Amino acid sequence: MEIQTVIILMAIFLAAVGLYISIISWHTWRRLDDKLIGAKAFLNKKFLNRNFIFVFITGALVGLHTLLEFFEIFYYPSILIPFAKGIRLFYFITLMLSMILLVVLAYNWCRLICNQKISKI
Repeated sequence: MEIQTVIILMAIFLAAVGLYISIISWHTWRRLDDKLIGAKAFLNKKFLNRNFIFVFITGALVGLHTLLEFFEIFYYPSILIPFAKGIRLFYFITLMLSMILLVVLAYNWCRLICNQKISKI
């Protein structure tokens, strides 16, 4: 139970960090030239590939987390009952990993956006 508490606290911390980075990015995004940011993001294949991978893996982790939550709510199938403790730990780990990837994704966007010249609007 102690490790689950640590994982949840880490996920909450990561959510706060991700929110902070997203707010900074959003605030900067509003003042950028749309064409400049579009060209910078969509002409950089490495940036797009990295974003696609992060979104794909995060989606898979959220889907897995949701499936494990379904088991938590409606009980484990009889074949999985011996592994319930490990599955429960994996349930919390998928949450934390998805939060880590979301923070990394937000950071990558922040790096792209916050390094641009801001237009005077």
